[in-house]
Amino acid sequence: MVFVPSGMILSAKALLDDSPNANEEEIKDAIAGNLCRCTGYVQIIDSIKSVSGYYQEEAPQVVAWKSEEGDRGE
Repeated sequence: MVFVPSGMILSAKALLDDSPNANEEEIKDAIAGNLCRCTGYVQIIDSIKSVSGYYQEEAPQVVAWKSEEGDRGE
C-alpha cells in the first residue's frame, strides 16, 4: 500500500504513460492500491481526468477575463 500524495502521483503518471486517454474505470483501477482517508477519491479522479485525454472531446474554453470588447483569454 502507498499513501497520498506521492502514491497517487506515481500511479497516475504510470497510467498516463501507458494510456494517455485513460477512462474513469482505468483511472480507478490504477489508483486502487492507494489509500486516501482525508478527501476521498472524487477530486483525485477528476484531477487525473483533467490531465488525460478524458475531456478531449469537450475541452473547456479558458477565458482570462471578459470585457465590453469580448473575451480576453486568447
